[in-house]
Amino acid sequence: MPTVDGVLLNYQGASMAGLSAQIHIIPITPAVGGSKGMFSTPTIVVVPDEYGVWSVTLQRTDMLRPVSGYRVEVVWLNGADIPVGFDQYEGVLQVPGSGGSFPDLFETGGNPQLAWDGSTPPPGTYSPGQLWLNTNSGILSVWS
Repeated sequence: MPTVDGVLLNYQGASMAGLSAQIHIIPITPAVGGSKGMFSTPTIVVVPDEYGVWSVTLQRTDMLRPVSGYRVEVVWLNGADIPVGFDQYEGVLQVPGSGGSFPDLFETGGNPQLAWDGSTPPPGTYSPGQLWLNTNSGILSVWS
């Protein structure tokens, strides 16, 4: 099975060392795949190390029927392992057979406040209003 890895950081880019968290990876829907696979939806719990680094093997999603993926949540725990905070990530974790880094595999609607600057369209999904400046033609495109 493919491996997905990442680092849990704060908005200052620092690791969450010293804080206790669980990453909950939740299959969106039961699905089937492969020659005999029947996949159910229990939550997969991942505990980052003391520096926020984590890794998990997951079922690939690019061969499932119906199309599925994973929701991702972070539960913050106090010293007695009682939940005291919660983050839910808006988007879907899609896992190819090769696995990869969480930010590369997590699909969101994009950020309409960012403009992509390059000779090819931005990879992944796009939000209405997202901009792309084609560096070959100089044309600024807006997704609708």
